Amino acid sequence: MKLYLLVMHANMQDLELLRTCVETLCNLLNRVPLYFRDAEDASNDNDVMNISALMHAGVHNVLNLLIRAMREHMDDYEFQQDASHLFELFTRIMDILINRTCMEDFVMHEAEAVLIASMHRHSHQTEELNTASWSDFSVQENCIVALQGLMKFDFESMRHIRGAMQATINAAVQHSGDFMDHMLNMFGEIMRALATSPLETERMQTFVANSAMVHIYIMHILNDEWVRGKNDEDDTRMAFKMLISICKDNATTSAQMLQADVVRTIDSASASLTSKSAHWHKTREYLIWLLVLSTS
Repeated sequence: MKLYLLVMHANMQDLELLRTCVETLCNLLNRVPLYFRDAEDASNDNDVMNISALMHAGVHNVLNLLIRAMREHMDDYEFQQDASHLFELFTRIMDILINRTCMEDFVMHEAEAVLIASMHRHSHQTEELNTASWSDFSVQENCIVALQGLMKFDFESMRHIRGAMQATINAAVQHSGDFMDHMLNMFGEIMRALATSPLETERMQTFVANSAMVHIYIMHILNDEWVRGKNDEDDTRMAFKMLISICKDNATTSAQMLQADVVRTIDSASASLTSKSAHWHKTREYLIWLLVLSTS
């Protein structure tokens, strides 16, 4: 593996050589069982390996090299698809690192910026997957999942959280489907990470409330009801949960959502549900209580 990283480091201008290296690394990494744990773990079983050795340090850190390569060849969709897929695979490995010294030279904000830029550059090609690619997903989807992996690894070092959220919202607007779930998951990851920071939580709530994310998701579930003649209970319950995250302890966003009459709109999207679970009712009632409390 080190040989391929050396080749990448020395040949950043050679797209075809980089493409071969990325494809080979994808093939190698797909053979690494992700249930393995870092050898730094005190476990005595056999399911351990030296995870740090896969990452490498300094100028040969694999994630830094991938980001450099993606920035250098931003216009090539197939390469962005494969490189973002490989990057996302490595974020899964980062999550189980015990000794993080191999990541001391990793530049988080550059990685964020390149992943978001790639999403913007290739947003129109989401449905045009290259069958020769190693990735089963589009550039946008790979980048979204990679950004979520970075959040789990070191959220405090990230500088482009709002940009990541906005890019994910944009993808959901353009492509709907699974991207709606990605949008909710991204927002959930961010809010969990901000749980101990009231000021940053409030800023994110305000940002999302002003981004029209709520209305985008409600339009999605309303459209599902119109197309299929029914809706899944989970869709509307997730809308209630999203609103709870946006409005909790925030009088300004609560007033915005009350004025927009979003609860009534979500109720209309639930009209085809013949019965609703106690959990659904409890979530809705908590939201209404929260809205009233925050604005009283």
